[in-house]
Amino acid sequence: MLKQNTQNLQMCSIDGCDNKRKSGGKGMCSKHYVRNLKYGDPHFVKWHRKSKTPEYYSWESMIQRCTNKNNPFYHRYGGRGITVCSNWLESFEQFLADMGTRPQEGFQLDRRDNDGDYTVDNCRWIDSKTNARNSSHTQLTLENAVEIRSLYHTGKKQLFIAKMFNTTQSNISRIVRGLTWV
Repeated sequence: MLKQNTQNLQMCSIDGCDNKRKSGGKGMCSKHYVRNLKYGDPHFVKWHRKSKTPEYYSWESMIQRCTNKNNPFYHRYGGRGITVCSNWLESFEQFLADMGTRPQEGFQLDRRDNDGDYTVDNCRWIDSKTNARNSSHTQLTLENAVEIRSLYHTGKKQLFIAKMFNTTQSNISRIVRGLTWV
């Protein structure tokens, strides 16, 4: 059995934490250091009595996208100024009271205005297919899809059409093949 060298251990810099820490870790014990890396807040506690519900997951993901610079999607939300209303930021219960439970499995939290914040008036539960159509990357309508198919069938190249509609060639390909906007 190896002896741990306790001479290099110091107290965690987080108030109220009696855990020991090794050198490094920004003065935090491993528990708080990991919370800081993962959530951007060493005080973050994930547990909630409804933490295994899809509504809680949606709430937590919304907050992470808008507040945690370490979140891979931060640049598309908080990084471009999208915020969460203070009532929801502070309380999952308020979020749940305002939004209610998902109407059915597979529904996702959506903002009606993709440039607007997460607020009661701007959010709704919608199915994933509708949510994908409302993405800031697509912003195409059913009428656009009909026009895209028409242009393609008259000989226009997918890349040319993609540039016309400010979308990707893969989106055009899916529309032309009937995989979306059916």
